[in-house]
This record gives sequence, structure tokens and C-alpha cells, in this order.
Amino acid sequence: MNTTLQALRRSRLLEIHAREFTILVKVLPKVEIEAEGLSVVGIFRTFAVVIGTYTKPSWLATLFRWTLVPISNLSAVAVASVVHTKNDQFSANFAACAQK
Repeated sequence: MNTTLQALRRSRLLEIHAREFTILVKVLPKVEIEAEGLSVVGIFRTFAVVIGTYTKPSWLATLFRWTLVPISNLSAVAVASVVHTKNDQFSANFAACAQK
């Protein structure tokens, strides 16, 4: 499939989800969206995902998932506790809580 066509389909899908999300937020009286971790943690998590996804051969990727990824996660916690920032622009995950 053409890359441009794939990108258009993805953007259209995101538009649909954004529209549905907007409707949901308007209907519910209380909606909270919070970052799970700050930008520092997000950068480390992204690094861990890249290592686990793109490392070849597969045995090396498995080794990295059991060694480098946990070390990366611990490093993220350590760095985040030292940096003391509230920046969540590069957060890896967001949690939403809505009450009716």
C-alpha cells in the first residue's frame, strides 16, 4: 500500500477518535487526564521500546529486554527524582478517568 495513503488513513482514524473523545468529554461532568510519568521518564521508556523492538538477532533483543530495559527504567526513576520537573510534554502514557 502507498505510504501516503496509509498516512491519510491513520490521520483520518485519529480524527474520528478525537471527535469521539470530544463528545465523551462534553457528556461527562468530570474528566481527568494525567501523564503517567514526566518527560524524563518518557524519554527512557521510548529508548527501552526502541531497544526491544529494533534489536536483531532476537536472542540479543531478549537479552536487552532482561538487562538494559530494567536498567533504563531504574535510571529514569533516578533521573526524574533528581531533575524535579513538572514537564509532561514527552510523557509515554496518559491515563484518563471520567465520572458520570
